Amino acid sequence: MNQINETLLATRNIRDAAILRRKDGAIKAKTLGFFFNTCKSITEQLVDDELSKLSTAMDNPQHARTSGFELMSSHYKAVRADGLSLYGKNESGGVICARTTDFFIIGTYEAASMQPAIAVEAVEKLAEYMRQKAK
Repeated sequence: MNQINETLLATRNIRDAAILRRKDGAIKAKTLGFFFNTCKSITEQLVDDELSKLSTAMDNPQHARTSGFELMSSHYKAVRADGLSLYGKNESGGVICARTTDFFIIGTYEAASMQPAIAVEAVEKLAEYMRQKAK
């Protein structure tokens, strides 16, 4: 949780965030407000479904860019999609997802009160740090 607090939430431009292990969907850290499918609890199946959507969008960036993608019960227009990063936005805010060897790092922001560029920088810095550590 310290990584989320110190590197993401400290920017005041990330609303909620999570670090999820890619191989099994284990939640390594998350903010209290971070839920998949707007449910009150996160089940293993929900995490698997959401990680599958995320992986599909990153593995098929052209499709994500043309059709957008679904994540956490929201549809996003893809602003960036490649093998390592997926950025999406909609009318209420956006999501930044970064993939490392072992983890997905996901951060959300609000359109009205947060700066997307600062949110992107925070998520990507943490992802790069984890890539350098081979995690």
